Amino acid sequence: MGTGQRAGDFHRAGEQRRLTAGQLFEQGGRSDAEIARLLGVSVQTVHNWHHAWSEGGPKALLGHGIAGAQCALDDTRRQELRELLRRGAKDYGFATDGWTLARVRRVIIEQFSVVYGSLSVVSRLLHRMGFAPQ
Repeated sequence: MGTGQRAGDFHRAGEQRRLTAGQLFEQGGRSDAEIARLLGVSVQTVHNWHHAWSEGGPKALLGHGIAGAQCALDDTRRQELRELLRRGAKDYGFATDGWTLARVRRVIIEQFSVVYGSLSVVSRLLHRMGFAPQ
């Protein structure tokens, strides 16, 4: 993705290319290679789109959302975690009041029986929840 381009923008641009290809399939008269050149994608990509369009029409070319793993903590559990973190690490039983990623990971394991594979995943979760590094 280009600098400053969001995943949603990138996703919408791809969907728009697929839908344009669908319109060109419907019009007829153009080869997959020509459509590929027009849209700036590979011939194989257009071939795949053409097959999907032939089988399912324009709906087959619509996006299915942005891919990514589902968060292991649902909204309710994230709210519980947020409240726990706001009370402070001492309140949870740590010697000092600062939260580290390792401490947050431990709390998630102990309170919710969810194990995140790495601290970077915990960091991304906290960022999505509105917490920032101090």
